[in-house]
Amino acid sequence: MQYVSETKLHVIGKTRAERATGQSSVPKTYVGYVCLQAGAIRTIMADATDSVRAFGVYDTATESDAFHADICQLVSGTQIGRSVRSRLFQLSKKTLRRPDTP
Repeated sequence: MQYVSETKLHVIGKTRAERATGQSSVPKTYVGYVCLQAGAIRTIMADATDSVRAFGVYDTATESDAFHADICQLVSGTQIGRSVRSRLFQLSKKTLRRPDTP
């Protein structure tokens, strides 16, 4: 959040949703953004032994998008994939900032 305003994030999100809709037969809707620390995402493990990370967080910033990172799922399989995405969702929903929320 030190690199971009909340208003700018919403504008970028809406623009990306519109662009994605234009490239798909399924309409895309911008819901909002979340602020998570990479370390928190990296604590989500894929197994009970805590030996396999479920997600990688990669700095994909560019000069025009200095605050961007990608979260990539590192494990495959229907059940484990669903489980780790659910844990990421639980972590992220606490910080969801919708465009209509003051």
